[in-house]
Amino acid sequence: SYVNRLQVMVAESRLKQSRFDLANQLLRLLAQAETVYWNVVDARENLRVNQESLRLAEALLQRSERELELGAISPLDIFQPQQNRAIAEIAVTQSTYRLAQAVDALRQQIGADLDPDFRDMPIVLTEPVVPGGAEEPIDKEMMVELALRQRPDLRSALTSLDIDDLNYQSAKNFLKPDLSLTMSYSAAGLGGTFFESLGGGAFRPIPGGLSDALNQVFGFNFPTYGFALSLRLPIRDRAAVANLADAAVSKRLNSLRARQVEQQIRLEVLNAVNNVESSRARLKLAQLSVDFAQKRLDAEQKKYDLGVTTIFFLLDAQNRLAEAQSQLVTEASQYRRNLTNLLRVTGQLLRERNVVVD
Repeated sequence: SYVNRLQVMVAESRLKQSRFDLANQLLRLLAQAETVYWNVVDARENLRVNQESLRLAEALLQRSERELELGAISPLDIFQPQQNRAIAEIAVTQSTYRLAQAVDALRQQIGADLDPDFRDMPIVLTEPVVPGGAEEPIDKEMMVELALRQRPDLRSALTSLDIDDLNYQSAKNFLKPDLSLTMSYSAAGLGGTFFESLGGGAFRPIPGGLSDALNQVFGFNFPTYGFALSLRLPIRDRAAVANLADAAVSKRLNSLRARQVEQQIRLEVLNAVNNVESSRARLKLAQLSVDFAQKRLDAEQKKYDLGVTTIFFLLDAQNRLAEAQSQLVTEASQYRRNLTNLLRVTGQLLRERNVVVD
């Protein structure tokens, strides 16, 4: 009956809720792991940019030293290329150790830090930091609806409401009269030696044993019938009234929590979409900035070769190119992180990464 199945239904709902909680935990762990991954890519690309900047600084310093030997420049003009190379070396050193820290964090995420056979193996990430292909505009309301259907934390909160409904119904049943009808049927067997009275004080023994008793039981020679009818009236049952009130309060609180989770999900999705669109716009501007900085450097190099400009403007163009490239790497990696966060807040990350919770 429904009353007898209430506890089974509650247990089934709790099992369903635990699966949603597990999926929500996996969702956060996977998003955290991908963030660590893109941190490594970011650090790697920044190191590459700084190494290229150092290469340009060293090439310019070598040229300036040759010009100094030939008397083409003043001895005072050599200090600026030397300072520029020193600054580039500092940037490379900082980027190298930042990359090492990011790689160690990634090893911890994948568990490679505990195994000495894999602890010192190099990690090669083939994913490019700058995404390719055209990106389509994002429909905010569609993303919100998708999140409300798929987010495991909201589904867990809604399952809590189902459990509260069952608990409320169970507590309500204890305030109703309980009429129970019990019927029973049993069989008995007699064992041992039986003495039959012959009259006049004489008895005749009839031998018997376990086999006779079992034959009597399964032959239903001595049946017993019984039934009982009981009625329980919950008169002034304060414990049952208190349990019903607790169930009602719990249901109301969980209903408010589910509404709060729904509102929070909507806000998270809107913020995630705005972050993705903002990162996409900044990424395009950063790419344009790199193109312009490269063109300016080429122009300053030609002007310097012709002797119509000073080394100051050439060094400034090199520094501006390095800054533009570093900004491009930062915007691209942040765009990747924002995409991962959008997949997380909409509940699509597990499916996109082929993770199945069964």
